[in-house]
Amino acid sequence: MLAISEIYDTFIQEALENSWTIEKVKLLGSDNSLAAEEKLEELIEDEGWEDSLTLERWVEYVEAYKKVNPIPIEVESATLGAITIQEDLSSLLNGPDSSWKALKAEFAGPAGLSVDSIRDIESSGHSVIYRLRSDTRDTGTVKGLVFGSVQSGKTANMEALISMAADSYWNIFIILSGTIENLRIQTRDRLARDLKTTQAIAWKHIDLAGEDAKMSASQLKLNPMGDYTYGMRYVITCLKNKSRLTKLISWLYSDKDKARRMRIIVIDDEADQASVNTALILSGEEAEQYEQDRREINRLIVCLANGLLANGAEPDVEMQAINYISYTATPYANVLNEPPGESLYPKDFVHSLAAPKEYFGVNVIFGNPEYVDDEGHCLAPGLDIVRIVPKEDVDDLKEAHGNSWGTSPRVMERAICWFLCCAAVLRSKGRKKPISMLVHTSGRGNHHSVDYAMIEDFVTKTSCEILVQACSDVYEEETARFTYADLARDFSAYGLLDKMDRNLPPFELIKDEIVELVSKVGNIKYADDEEFDYSNGINLCIDNCYSDKEADSGVKMRIVYPNAQQLSKMDKAPVFIVVGGNTLARGLTIEGLVCTYFTRSSNQADTLMQMARWFGYRKGSELLQRIWVTEEVRAKFRALSKVEANLKEEIKRFEECGIRPENLGVKVRAMPEVRKFALSAKRKMQMADPCDYDFTGYSYEITEFDSDSETLRRNVEASESFLRSITKKSVPTVKGNAVVWEKISSEDIVGYLAAYAVSEHSSVTVEDLEVFSKWLLGPNAEHVDYWNVAVAGKHNGPSGSWTVEGSAPLPKVERSKKSAIDGWIDIGSLRSGSDALCDVDMGTLSPEKKREIREGGINKNVGQKRAMAGLGRVPLLLIYRIDSLSRRSSATRIPIGTSCDVMSFSIVIPGDKHVGGNVSAVWMRMD
Repeated sequence: MLAISEIYDTFIQEALENSWTIEKVKLLGSDNSLAAEEKLEELIEDEGWEDSLTLERWVEYVEAYKKVNPIPIEVESATLGAITIQEDLSSLLNGPDSSWKALKAEFAGPAGLSVDSIRDIESSGHSVIYRLRSDTRDTGTVKGLVFGSVQSGKTANMEALISMAADSYWNIFIILSGTIENLRIQTRDRLARDLKTTQAIAWKHIDLAGEDAKMSASQLKLNPMGDYTYGMRYVITCLKNKSRLTKLISWLYSDKDKARRMRIIVIDDEADQASVNTALILSGEEAEQYEQDRREINRLIVCLANGLLANGAEPDVEMQAINYISYTATPYANVLNEPPGESLYPKDFVHSLAAPKEYFGVNVIFGNPEYVDDEGHCLAPGLDIVRIVPKEDVDDLKEAHGNSWGTSPRVMERAICWFLCCAAVLRSKGRKKPISMLVHTSGRGNHHSVDYAMIEDFVTKTSCEILVQACSDVYEEETARFTYADLARDFSAYGLLDKMDRNLPPFELIKDEIVELVSKVGNIKYADDEEFDYSNGINLCIDNCYSDKEADSGVKMRIVYPNAQQLSKMDKAPVFIVVGGNTLARGLTIEGLVCTYFTRSSNQADTLMQMARWFGYRKGSELLQRIWVTEEVRAKFRALSKVEANLKEEIKRFEECGIRPENLGVKVRAMPEVRKFALSAKRKMQMADPCDYDFTGYSYEITEFDSDSETLRRNVEASESFLRSITKKSVPTVKGNAVVWEKISSEDIVGYLAAYAVSEHSSVTVEDLEVFSKWLLGPNAEHVDYWNVAVAGKHNGPSGSWTVEGSAPLPKVERSKKSAIDGWIDIGSLRSGSDALCDVDMGTLSPEKKREIREGGINKNVGQKRAMAGLGRVPLLLIYRIDSLSRRSSATRIPIGTSCDVMSFSIVIPGDKHVGGNVSAVWMRMD
């Protein structure tokens, strides 16, 4: 029999899965408390709920549940595009000899994915396969897009789709695997390992660049047209390379009879790389008069997708079906490059993948302050595993790169010491899989050689005693700073929390492993049997297109991991330090990555996100992962967490509105943090429609401050002066925990923003406020009637209230600062709970309107909810006075400890931040 708590938890889980809000769960799905009381009586009588349970106690239980099981911080999957297959394929996909069923069993194995993750993969596979066509001769090629987060398991989703398609109509699968041969081989080998042969489905992996170069298409055994009978299925993994694509297309049409029976799915992996047309795209009359010139790889992929020969001519035979699907983690170029037509634009469907609960993504690692619960607590504060590379390290690296030699920077050495500890911990626990560290400071091969030499000198020329002591110091500090409790608090939705080791071993138990690691530093060597020999200590690698050519005889410098058979023969896990740049910046998986030293940056969002090889799954090494980056890079990733989440939210909203992919308009919010970003290269976004800033529906706040007394006092004086001035124009009123001034002009607001001293560490800069002020006083002024201003907080803090002439006593707030930051103050998040609606007179609203505003939590979609409350043309400026005597603290936070109070503010602009209706592609330009 289930415990009563399990019954309650199951009810809540099922309700949330059915899209109930927390508020609706508290009311047991009812519209009001009276109906909820009646529902509770039914549950007590029919479902075995406790006789003594009251609605008040139920609400308390739900609140407690929510704190332990917070709202997920990843956006759910969504699909745009009509379903094209009306037949129910479930009997095929779940049959006893189903290839998908065999793959699903593999996913669920001892080292596999959770039930929830497998369910999400299956659901996504169904969403895509029902939007494909088994006969495209009359309709033309199906073109779609699937996107998810970097390193979040897109390959598993690809494999699921391929298996499902093999169980039903399709017989040829072409994987375009990128521009790097190492990546193609990695993809080929993984597909060969994972796709499961059953009694009904047999797989043949064709390598036209290798052992199958002379294979004839005539040898294919293809099931007849219109028949999904079982038999052979073929996978071709092809490099995005002119000669290979040309050969592939010619091979496909070399046997007319076989070509007629081909039902093809082309999966373009990393589809925003190489596949996108970067030649000048014609429009208007020029597009009608002249043939579109294309970059060669894009031209060949367009030919492949559209059923043309490599020279663009119509073939003598037509394939039965061609379905082209783009897969990428950074899809901006794919929807902003060209319009629908002969191009690769995903005209038929777009599917966004939800990140699994086991995934450490940008929201989890770097944090996203926009994910808050109803009380204003941040659900994605970021994990305390990001370490800052100081400017001194960066300067030392630049000097070493310029001189072609140097000594390893101090923090780089610290990162290496931590990695040695990580490898020692994992090997002491019996791990057999590879363990890796990534060093990425530059895209230039000669710089990689300098980094390699510095690392080699540090681990081989530093005395063992000094190195072990340095490791001990780092280990003691890092293991105390980030613990299981920290992970459970800041990523409480992590799917393996209850299964992971909660403690790391004492240093004395890993010391001997570290000694062995540094005593056997070497390179991967070629063996006589065409395999490789690995050092039992550290394997040093340089992965770029020059390293193997310049390596000593018998040495393999580029990273190549041992296969399963080799790993089974090893006594301990192989350990790698990999130095590289572009070849490691996209697609290629760095196996067992636990430590990264990364100082390279980019002003293109897609490039920077793809460089982040540290996102992914870290089962068994959750407490060990560390990332060393510059302050600039960390700030950019925190901004990118908003960009990625916003894109997924857009697709989810478009799905709800029924917008078709050909009408897809990608709108990137004019966030101050991404003002200097380009989403992708300019030539990859030629159909983007640059437009002015749009702050509609946007809110932001100041959360970083200088700690010097002069700046803090200046902001106190500026705030007090502003409030005194508006008090002469508007009589303040007390509304709950806030004092509110109504009908304040935009000019007054702009004056205050100009007087406020913004810290150089703030993610919202002086320039950002100037841009916002320009927008506010420009043509958009007609959309703003006036402003409301509020001072929010509590009166019972350490210093009590404060006041300005003519106002009621004003509240203060208590905040703490992040203990990991020195020299300035970072409080993480500012606005609390329902402050964004503190100026709403709830007493004047109907019960229905109140319910709408509370739907999904009072702190969600506040811009839209202000509009619901009749304040759709009234922005809100919230001013906060943070008490210098704030007593709040925690394991990672300490009192702010300033000499005077800290003034801050939050701005809320009402309206809908999303694109609505049928619009063409829009890119919000940030410069």
